[in-house]
Amino acid sequence: MSELEAVTPQQKAIKAILERICPPDEPNQGCDCCMKEPSVGVASIPFVPMSICWGRKCLDAGVVPLWICFAQVEMASEGAPEGTVFGREMFNEYWLSLHDATLAYFEVTEEEFWEACNA
Repeated sequence: MSELEAVTPQQKAIKAILERICPPDEPNQGCDCCMKEPSVGVASIPFVPMSICWGRKCLDAGVVPLWICFAQVEMASEGAPEGTVFGREMFNEYWLSLHDATLAYFEVTEEEFWEACNA
């Protein structure tokens, strides 16, 4: 998202969180999840028809790229009435376990995440 201009309050809030986790001036070291460690292989993202490079720490931690958590909310909210507030009830238990592990790994609070999603 750093190459794109953030226009809406939601885009600005999400961009700020993502740039805190993966500063745009730091080169990607190979892992598409954290961008900080060398990749050890390519695998798909659970629930997402996409494969990315994974580093050992991210694989072992059982996390997904943080931007995927935001994208899942965006996809799940397609067609929802204007002003709908979104939250954990949108997802099943397995996705929530990935979501929780990812937020904890990247030190993003649940409140901060949903505030950005609902900005």
